[in-house]
Amino acid sequence: MTGPHASDLREEVSADAWAAETLAVLAAERASASSRLEFVRDALQGLCGSKGDDEHPSGRFRIEALIMANPRLRSALGCSPNSGPSGCALEGRVGP
Repeated sequence: MTGPHASDLREEVSADAWAAETLAVLAAERASASSRLEFVRDALQGLCGSKGDDEHPSGRFRIEALIMANPRLRSALGCSPNSGPSGCALEGRVGP
């Protein structure tokens, strides 16, 4: 197996997009920035270190390129909506 193909992953990518929307709404309901970050970190910890296969992209790709690219989630976490996925890690806001 050579890894997933984009056409095979359509449903997974769509699910991750909906998950990001849900995380954004639920994170925004938390009172403090630290509780929002902790909530998102807890929700995504199962993806950390997961390898890609024929049905799922790697956890890193799912977190960085799909979930953390969601502008509403980035806003809820205090991340710049215009910076790339590396601008806001699960450790919180990166940079000035």
